[in-house]
Parts: sequence; C-alpha cells; structure tokens
Amino acid sequence: MSDEIVDVLKNTRHMTLSTVCENGSPWGTPVRFIFRCGKIYWTNVDKSVHMGNIRRDNRIFISVVNYDQEKYRAAYIKTVAKQIAAVKNPEIFAKFFKSGKYNPKDFVLCSADIGRPDASKPREDRLYYYVNEEAK
Repeated sequence: MSDEIVDVLKNTRHMTLSTVCENGSPWGTPVRFIFRCGKIYWTNVDKSVHMGNIRRDNRIFISVVNYDQEKYRAAYIKTVAKQIAAVKNPEIFAKFFKSGKYNPKDFVLCSADIGRPDASKPREDRLYYYVNEEAK
C-alpha cells in the first residue's frame, strides 16, 4: 500500500459509501470512517438503506476526498464490505463513539480491505485501488 493512500485515509474522516440497491440503482451515503491496519471501518444502525444493500450484495465503492488550499488528493476504492461484530471489536467501536454513551449492540460495524493499486488509471492527484473479490 502506498504512502499516498495511507496519508489520504489517515487524514480524512468522511467517505462516500456507494452500494447497489435491489433494483440495481446506486445508493451513495456520506459516512464517518476510520483507517486502521490496512482496512477501512465504519458503523451505522442496522436498518439503514446501505446496510440492507450490503447484506444483499456486498460489493461497494468508496470515495475519499482530502483537500486543503495547497493540494487535492482522492482515493477511489472498489471492494467488498464485511460485517463484523461491534461487541467483539470494542477498541474499533470506541474510536467512533468516545463518549461511551452508545451501546455496540445497537450498531453494525463493517470493514473493507483497501486492495491493490489499479495502475490502469494513473493520475497524480487520484489513487485508484481495488479488491479482486466476488460479492457474497
């Protein structure tokens, strides 16, 4: 994994998570995320549209944009989502809710691998990555 994508993911807190609806149309949701050990993690309530889409078809597309006045960097990641137990991963869950007033049992925690660079789309300001996995 390149230093550039690590920098973008470590220094950005929101991403657009795109999923596939049952009728095949796209669904994009802004979501808070954390980057840890080569994976992206996010959490949400179980009844959200994107969680329903992920349970049915776990193929996702993630867009992360990090920009300031000096430079623009973006990461585009085609991957698959994996639902993991928030109660079994309290250290990751705690990063989202530091106040401790939320119960992990009320949320779904998901992760996605970053994958490898897609060299067919070289651009200095945009990083394309993909995971070569099929949906569940």
